[in-house]
Amino acid sequence: MADRARAEAVESLFGVLQLAVSTITRDVLVGRGYLSSPSIHTLAFGTGTAQIGRRGTLRLRVRHGYRIVPHPGEAGRWTAETVSYAYRLLGAVDQPILSYHWHPEGISPVRSPHLHSELRTAPIDLSKAHLPSGLISLVAVIRMTIDEFGVEPLRTNWREVLDRAEEALGT
Repeated sequence: MADRARAEAVESLFGVLQLAVSTITRDVLVGRGYLSSPSIHTLAFGTGTAQIGRRGTLRLRVRHGYRIVPHPGEAGRWTAETVSYAYRLLGAVDQPILSYHWHPEGISPVRSPHLHSELRTAPIDLSKAHLPSGLISLVAVIRMTIDEFGVEPLRTNWREVLDRAEEALGT
């Protein structure tokens, strides 16, 4: 019974994020990990990097880390809690444009949410900087690709889908 509840928690997170990415790509997120454990499980595109939008001039790489933990206040229920992410926007030939990272565990001394810009401008090389960002959801990144970078959505109801995803994720 508990195994099924844990699997449902992961399926819920996966379903919301897959619906959100379906607004800009036909690629599918793949998840590994249904067990409650201290280790981080991940969702990522099965292809590694997804072509996004109708023209496909940009690509997106996703690594969404989660843990399965008891649902606070509801005995017997579990939730898939986001514990890290790396969302990377790339040009058509995989040249990095920008990345949002949050990895509170690991070897990096920078554990707070941050942005990497691949711009190299004098006198500061921004490509080496960890620019503070606050927590950024995958849904916010998807919305940004449409609103700010001109990615043509694959769904006419993309706004509604992204609004529902944000509500389901509590962002």
